[in-house]
Amino acid sequence: MKNNSYFFYGYPILLFSVSVILILSDNFQIPSGALVIILRQSSILGLLCLGLALVILTGGIDLSVGALLSLSSSVCSFVIFRHPEHIFLAVFLALTVCTLCGLLNGFLIAHLHFPATIVTFAQALIYTGLSSLNQQRISMLRSPSFSLFFNGDWFDIPVSAVFFVLLLIVFSICMHNTYWGQYLYAIGANEQALVNIGINTKSYKIATYAVCGLFSGLAGIFMLARISSVSISTNPTLVLEALTSISLAGIGFSGAHGKLPGLLIGTITVSALKMCMTVYAVPSTLQSLLIALFFFGSLLIGRILPKK
Repeated sequence: MKNNSYFFYGYPILLFSVSVILILSDNFQIPSGALVIILRQSSILGLLCLGLALVILTGGIDLSVGALLSLSSSVCSFVIFRHPEHIFLAVFLALTVCTLCGLLNGFLIAHLHFPATIVTFAQALIYTGLSSLNQQRISMLRSPSFSLFFNGDWFDIPVSAVFFVLLLIVFSICMHNTYWGQYLYAIGANEQALVNIGINTKSYKIATYAVCGLFSGLAGIFMLARISSVSISTNPTLVLEALTSISLAGIGFSGAHGKLPGLLIGTITVSALKMCMTVYAVPSTLQSLLIALFFFGSLLIGRILPKK
């Protein structure tokens, strides 16, 4: 399996290398602080992917992560706009709302046995609609202290990147050294076997969707600090980028296959590709098409590689 991993990870590494070469081409003006921009983009995308990857490892899916990101930005901007001094209260409320939305998704899927794809797609439409209500009222958020903290740098490293790497390390350790992590893998591999020995798999699945909602909300906070507005038009693109990053990370969509550290490779690769296409003035619709092709390419490679 190790040899297969080397071949698989060669695909995103190749894409990343080509992107960097094209960005550094002498024929084009390199954006100021290109590396920092890639780090900011990949860390926000990484937070989105981290929660979604946990859900996928259990054999589920959550198509509402992009909408939850927008909902988090919307709730946070709504509170800060009316009470500029209560920044951390706004963040707490936004994260709480997104966590509760994740709990609702998990309850509908685990207890009421609704198909995950249908439930999360419908919820995505609902959350997008709620976000658009606030978007019409607040076009631009101006809060220097909020932007300074959540879009600032720690020792020249973006705060969002620090948060992502720390959370990635913590959850990677938990997935391989705690019963909780081992149960998530086991649910994705054979849930009925856990049920037969008395494990309450429903509670684990609900908790996983709640964590996914929490991380989506955290990504929304950093996105709001970065662009100072609530964006709902990019929701489908964000979901596509998250799925592509997860696929490039070597995490299988059938559940119970893959390791979280691979998300570092996947998210940076997708962000570098986006930067490359932006430098070369590729239209946004064509960017989505190309990322979708990379997504299917990674799925195809994962399918072709022999499993041992």
